[in-house]
Amino acid sequence: MQRLWTILSVLSVSIALVAIAPRSAPAQSSDEPLTAQTFIDVARKVLPTVVSIDVRVRPSERLRRELRDNDEENPFGVWRRMRPEDFGSRGSGSGVIVRIEDGWAYVLTNRHVLEESPRAEYSVTLDGNYLPEEYRIEPKNVEVVGFDELSDIAVIRFRMPEGAEIEPAEFADSERVQVGEWVLALGNPLDRHNSVSQGIVSAKNRDVPSNQIAQLLQTTAVINPGNSGGPLVNLDGRIIGINNAIATTTGQWAGIGFAIPGNAARRVSDLLIRDGAISRGFLGITMMEARDGAGVAVVDVTPSTPAQAAGVSVGDVVYEVDGRPVVTSKELLAEIGNRFAGDEVRLAIRRTENDEEKIMDVVVTLVERPAENVLGDRNKLLEWLGGDASAESLEELTRLGISAESDSEGRSSGMRVTRVEPASPAARAGLRKDDLLVTINGIDTVSQMTLLESLRNVETGKEHVILFRRAGSNQFVTIDQ
Repeated sequence: MQRLWTILSVLSVSIALVAIAPRSAPAQSSDEPLTAQTFIDVARKVLPTVVSIDVRVRPSERLRRELRDNDEENPFGVWRRMRPEDFGSRGSGSGVIVRIEDGWAYVLTNRHVLEESPRAEYSVTLDGNYLPEEYRIEPKNVEVVGFDELSDIAVIRFRMPEGAEIEPAEFADSERVQVGEWVLALGNPLDRHNSVSQGIVSAKNRDVPSNQIAQLLQTTAVINPGNSGGPLVNLDGRIIGINNAIATTTGQWAGIGFAIPGNAARRVSDLLIRDGAISRGFLGITMMEARDGAGVAVVDVTPSTPAQAAGVSVGDVVYEVDGRPVVTSKELLAEIGNRFAGDEVRLAIRRTENDEEKIMDVVVTLVERPAENVLGDRNKLLEWLGGDASAESLEELTRLGISAESDSEGRSSGMRVTRVEPASPAARAGLRKDDLLVTINGIDTVSQMTLLESLRNVETGKEHVILFRRAGSNQFVTIDQ
């Protein structure tokens, strides 16, 4: 049965870890003998800092108006006319208070606990076991401070109620966590406020799809939907992780849970509290693990990006960043995401040319990483970067009479010609179906986007210079604009 990776917020409908030195205590737990009182003492210390987060998305004004104006109609008739986003929803998760400042309590949680909708509102419930009474903070007193998609970290804040005396939770140094160490998970599983479970750290450095940049702690402490954002603490009551996901085939606890390491969560939350956002570095490549396992292979270079400006090429294998080895795509993403726009990074690269391998260093000046919705749309990305692969270039490609799709031959990549229009400029220049376009106007044509970009890389009135490969040999042709 296929394993499911489940993030842990309960829903009824549905890279930079920057160099801020953590003011954290060592991770190892108390050396006191483990007794029945040990877990009681930890719970008593940590629970006052743990909150339950209720998420509500209000129904849209369109739905409310339809119901109001058609009160005699069967409601199901109105509902059938609505879009899914018109309906409200409710969810829940957990969080932990990590700072109190100027009357505000700052709560660290997971990004996936929050909703995308502008109609989302949040209420926070404080633990009532160790306070005079259970406090519920209404939505008008709760604000989203900021969030980071890559690390799945978010921060919200609320106005501290009068009379509440709470000390923020403390962090341990999660780098010093040991496999086998006792831990407690606290939070709001399945809407059961103020819940505590115990277990051990069962592994470290786990890759989980819900988190693109951090390698997570694995734990046997029981966590379930609703635990997301709650703390994983050691026996000193200090945070070593933020509960994030479970591995399951049923959607419920199956013995394996994951937490974002506390050091990573703290660094991101400190930046969110300070700036409201994370500004990560951006290189501008598509990548995959090298076949020999000795680095990260470049499979595409986006035009107008730092990678292209620095001369990074398709087929290059990046094996170090500023002297730190990288073997996986996630490691390279983390190294670049740990830096800011304007930072220079030195990439150690292996490049194969004419069957000879060269070792070289390339210095790249990073720009700010675009938003995730921009990264997922190549036209938006080019526009964001200042490039333009739209109307003008598409018109020129049509005029030339070329249709092409991505192709590769060993370590050499290009665009395979799928059609040449009869009597077109490309046909008159001698291009044929199945020719491999290697460069146009000096730009590697490794994707539809770079093909379009290459057509812009020529002065008005000049010829397009095309390097193509046919039957294993390279040839040049020129085509008038």
